[in-house]
Amino acid sequence: MKAPRYACVAAWIIIGLGIALRLRQYLANRSLWHDEALLALNIINKNFGGLLGKLDFSQAAPPGFLLLEKLSTIIWGNSELALRLFPLLAGCACLPLLYYLSRCILSSAGRLLALAILSFGWHAIYYSSEAKQFSLDSAIVLMLFLLGTRIYEREPVRCDYWTAAIIGMMAPWFSHPAVFAMAAIWGVLTIQNIKNRRALISILGMGCLWLLSLVVLFLVNLRLLSQNRFLSDFWAPFFMPLSWQAPAWTYYVVKLTLYNPGGLSSFIANENALVFNVLPSIPFILFMIGLLHILRRKLRFGALLGLTLLAALLASALGKYPFGVRMVLFLVPVFAILIGSGIDFIGNSLYKKSWLAHGTVLLAAGFLLCEPIESAARNFIAPYYPEHIRPAIVYLRNELKRGDTIYVYHRALPAFRYYAGSEMEYVAGELAGNNPRGLTAELRKLRGKPRVWLLFSHVYENAEYNEKDLFVSQLEQIGEKRLEFVMLDSEVYLYLYDLRQQAECAKRKTSTEVQGRRGKSCLPIPCIGA
Repeated sequence: MKAPRYACVAAWIIIGLGIALRLRQYLANRSLWHDEALLALNIINKNFGGLLGKLDFSQAAPPGFLLLEKLSTIIWGNSELALRLFPLLAGCACLPLLYYLSRCILSSAGRLLALAILSFGWHAIYYSSEAKQFSLDSAIVLMLFLLGTRIYEREPVRCDYWTAAIIGMMAPWFSHPAVFAMAAIWGVLTIQNIKNRRALISILGMGCLWLLSLVVLFLVNLRLLSQNRFLSDFWAPFFMPLSWQAPAWTYYVVKLTLYNPGGLSSFIANENALVFNVLPSIPFILFMIGLLHILRRKLRFGALLGLTLLAALLASALGKYPFGVRMVLFLVPVFAILIGSGIDFIGNSLYKKSWLAHGTVLLAAGFLLCEPIESAARNFIAPYYPEHIRPAIVYLRNELKRGDTIYVYHRALPAFRYYAGSEMEYVAGELAGNNPRGLTAELRKLRGKPRVWLLFSHVYENAEYNEKDLFVSQLEQIGEKRLEFVMLDSEVYLYLYDLRQQAECAKRKTSTEVQGRRGKSCLPIPCIGA
């Protein structure tokens, strides 16, 4: 049924707002944070062939995405904006893709809600301006869903199967989770045409081509990822346990995914809240209702979404792909559609009492979108600057004097190496491993030096253990702080210490804190004699 004109206009307004939010965060041009810097160092230091092999620093990304990033830096230079250009384009493309996909299944109310969830969800906005592959995952999975829907809703011809075969062969090279959507598309097509011998031959041929592409991808890329013990250990909590705990784990992790990266109610973050077991469950309940509603009304489309979700959970259970946080950003459009379908079910169930249906839909939509809209507006006014280390390095470069020593905390090294390059000599911090004695050993490298700069970011914390605080507390016992350049909201800290055993200046604070997201600052006041 054709949507009312006002609904189409409203949908494109929401899409425009979503694109504006993504552009705002992108144009803020924040510094690369730790994980981005690790991947960026691979992109700028390796050639095209090297990016197809094993990456340095235990990094992982689809080879097609890495080649796009390398091409972007060659054309537009080695800058943050160049590295984030393709993720931005993919993140913006997700919105019209979701709009065209949702027209196949949702009413006007459900479609607008699904679009609003994706447009205003903070994580979807943020990852559209991060030099990582996650927004491209979402765009490619949506494209595959549209491809599957096109084949489902008409009598496919040979050209359709060839188109699907070519796109399916390319997709996993640019997005690893595209495999889950491909498995769902192939499974639904096979079951749908089980009695159609001619179509089944085309479907099996298409599947063989997909499988051949996956075998080559495994030999080139995925085989190396399966041997990466660091990533396996890091993502261990997001692999489904193969035990009786699996149902409870699935319920919890899906509900968590609706918050991060889904962007919905954050009450789940406070387990002591009275509403912890009620309010966070509303999105989950709507999600389950929406899935059942789609399966009843459009079985093939519902099976496509459900099997994609099931394939991702199965891969998690096998320890092949973590089901959690940014790794499942590609599922946010799926959750948005299913929640929109849940809203449609409520509206359809109460259609005889239009005032009650409209009121219930508006109330549910208001609850779901209150926090996403508030966070989107807040970050539009003041964009997010995590680990905004560039101003600190610029300040360090300007204030550096001959004979100065630079110590870089081990978790700040990737970003420092990206921005400083080979311009400055420095002492590289080593991993202390949650061991205070390890930090004490680090100080022995610095004792007796009159001017020691210390740079911290991406600081390791565990309960009350904070490596930066512990390090600084020991510095206070053996030396004198002369300058301090601190960006509190970005968690970047730059200090200048005199670590001679007999300090010439009386011990006193002579620092000016630099606060604020944007790094607005005044110059620190140096100690006399510095």
